[in-house]
Amino acid sequence: MTGSREGLLLDLEHLRTVTFGDREFALDVLGLFLQQLAVLKEQLGDHEKPQVEKEAVLHRMRGAALGVGAVPLADAARKAQEHGAYVALDRVLVETLQLCQAMLSGDEILY
Repeated sequence: MTGSREGLLLDLEHLRTVTFGDREFALDVLGLFLQQLAVLKEQLGDHEKPQVEKEAVLHRMRGAALGVGAVPLADAARKAQEHGAYVALDRVLVETLQLCQAMLSGDEILY
């Protein structure tokens, strides 16, 4: 990972590997990831949802994040799942959403 914004939030080498170096495929994967994160974020915001269900949502978020190389988000989801550290998760989640949106719009270079 590099010192750039995307390098801190998203391991582009991992994303390139799992998408076989196909830029369009990577953009499709990021688009699906972005949609999934929006749904998971909404589910976490449901204050009536039992804690056990929130832990399942965090587990899905962690798996999705690892799948695309968003290791900081996966780590934050794990910490929220294990220790209830939701403030850090919120920050990393928003930053990751913004980065993915910027990459999809062409404002950030994918590779």
